[in-house]
Amino acid sequence: MGAIPVITPVGSAANASGTALKTLAVSPTAAGDVLVLEVGNPSTTQVTAVSGGGVATWVKVVDSNSATPADVSLWFGTITSVGAATITITSAAAGVITFHCQQFTAGGPVAWSMDTVTLTASGTSTSGNYPSVSPSSAGELFIGAAFVASASGGW
Repeated sequence: MGAIPVITPVGSAANASGTALKTLAVSPTAAGDVLVLEVGNPSTTQVTAVSGGGVATWVKVVDSNSATPADVSLWFGTITSVGAATITITSAAAGVITFHCQQFTAGGPVAWSMDTVTLTASGTSTSGNYPSVSPSSAGELFIGAAFVASASGGW
């Protein structure tokens, strides 16, 4: 049995918000690391696709659209190319879009995958708590996102 990976963030998160914003500039630094992206907007319009950012394939973790009057979605992808890049979302949303993207490393090659998703949603909250999750094994990364009063955040 191998050593349990220690997952750590790399650098600072890339953040942006704006009216009908569809892109986010990132600079991934190591192939094999993972980028985690949170997208929030005050409408119920889903993000239907994510592309670019040095990631060949983005995986949707969860999208809150069916449960709230706003939309928060989480995506992740293994970095395949490094350097300055742009993440682009596909969404029909208008209004404010917020992005938060963070690179994480496990210190060596790992197969990044998702094993548990828990969604807690409320259409009227002005504050919130992350749902409880139970890791299925050691060395896992917990990612949470919140969209409260037209502001979002994560990690």
